[in-house]
Amino acid sequence: MIMLTGGQAVIKALEFLNVNTIFGIPGVHNLAIYSALLDSPIKHVTVRHEQGAGFMADGYARTTGRVGVALVISGPGLTNILTPMGEAYHEAVPLLVISTNNSRRYLNGRTGILHELAQSNTMIRSVAKESRRVPYPEAIVPYLIEAHHLALEGRPGPVHVEIPLDLLDSEIAGPDLDVKGQIATVFQSPQPARVTQDVQQVAEILDAAQHPLIIIGGGAWQAGDNLTQLADTLAAPILLTPAGKGSIDDDHPLCLGVRHHFPAIRAFVENADVVLAFGTELAEDLYGNFFSTKGLVIRVDRDASVFERNIKGHICLMEDADAVAELLKKRVRVRSDRREWAHQSVRKVKDQASQELSQIFTYSDLSILLNMLKEIRRSLPKDGILVTDSTRPAYVAFSEFPSHTPRSFLFPCGYGTLGMALPSAIGTKMAHPERAVCVLAGDGGFQFTMAELGTLCQEKLNIPIIVFNDHGFGEIRMFEETRHPGRRIGVDLENPEFESLAAAYGMPFYRILKNGDLQNALSVALTLQGPSLIEIDSPRSI
Repeated sequence: MIMLTGGQAVIKALEFLNVNTIFGIPGVHNLAIYSALLDSPIKHVTVRHEQGAGFMADGYARTTGRVGVALVISGPGLTNILTPMGEAYHEAVPLLVISTNNSRRYLNGRTGILHELAQSNTMIRSVAKESRRVPYPEAIVPYLIEAHHLALEGRPGPVHVEIPLDLLDSEIAGPDLDVKGQIATVFQSPQPARVTQDVQQVAEILDAAQHPLIIIGGGAWQAGDNLTQLADTLAAPILLTPAGKGSIDDDHPLCLGVRHHFPAIRAFVENADVVLAFGTELAEDLYGNFFSTKGLVIRVDRDASVFERNIKGHICLMEDADAVAELLKKRVRVRSDRREWAHQSVRKVKDQASQELSQIFTYSDLSILLNMLKEIRRSLPKDGILVTDSTRPAYVAFSEFPSHTPRSFLFPCGYGTLGMALPSAIGTKMAHPERAVCVLAGDGGFQFTMAELGTLCQEKLNIPIIVFNDHGFGEIRMFEETRHPGRRIGVDLENPEFESLAAAYGMPFYRILKNGDLQNALSVALTLQGPSLIEIDSPRSI
């Protein structure tokens, strides 16, 4: 019989789950796990802050659909990763966060022992699907396997497993991970959608609809091909949420893109007689608007709890979006006679929306932003991935930066977290080394996680970082100006000299001074063996 330490059991469980990359920081409370990693094929990425570990795991998971794994210590390590867990929880990103804690005899004792954190599981449950403490050594493997399953089950999200220190050094009999029958329920594949009366009823409703509309959210990103075919069959326009951007090609003649905040598009949505919503909460957008429609609402989601929120569905199917789309495209009648009319309608309303752009974005530097996005799009390959922060350029990019493939435009939609872009891009590049990955952040948000430049350079990842430097928190500055013109507080920043910062890390630096410079810089940067920093300086204005 093979004997393992608890730390070795952690790594054996992750290997069994086909985890190939984890993000974390070693500390005195998790060294037993790190010792086991020495003899494991799992790639470990050493981050500079636990927040970075969470966002890297998020980027890895968000672009692959697999579970992203982060490893932290107890106490400050766990509290530091709360923010990315909150982002992943809101955005339905599957994470497995493994933390340690003090030995069981010290738990919740207020002894003043190092890294003591009372009621850690209660705290974590506010940003996770579940938080569980392993009770004894033999439970390490089943707890990790079940947590990995739970992260993917239903609506995906982060799951936390806490392992007391004394369990990691305990010796246990090695689990028989070859006997898959013992844990078969954990690995059940999603079942195909059932051919139910509801599915047939939806098909009949769509056949009778005069102005059907499809809305695609982040929960349907894997359903793009079937949803595109369904839209073509129905001659139905498609509206994307920010989380669903890229699910179908923005250049498709039926795609309205991410323009729900434009008056022309809102009127178009309100006049639809049937709205078929896949994988979306239909939640409030960044501008305080909820989706509104006069038509019948049909909702498809793996999470039944969304059906009662925001816009209540008249018909709700708790099914996988891809499976339902595949069923429907075979059952609805082909509307080839309406296709050209639908294409013209989409072109017309998008033209109207383009005329509203300056109403939506009253930025004095809007022309700079628009040109910047055009040059990024020309430089990135069609399947290139742009990872953005919660920043003005990203808000404009919703509608003005075409995405052509699923999960090729990442944005912190639900939590709106500043600082996500850089570490998330690192996790994304680790998952997709063959694809171009680029960061777009503001100077304020970039500095939230700027320390991860060290991780980026250590891993020698080819990621160009574009910093839009408007010398502060530009969006909040604009809101302050509206509330009390000419008076500001806390929104103007004295930034580092970014060229010197790049030099400190040995990174190439490019300063953009005129049109064409960004495209030229990106074209070179994407061919390098490592990262680069690109600064676009914008006037300190609103």
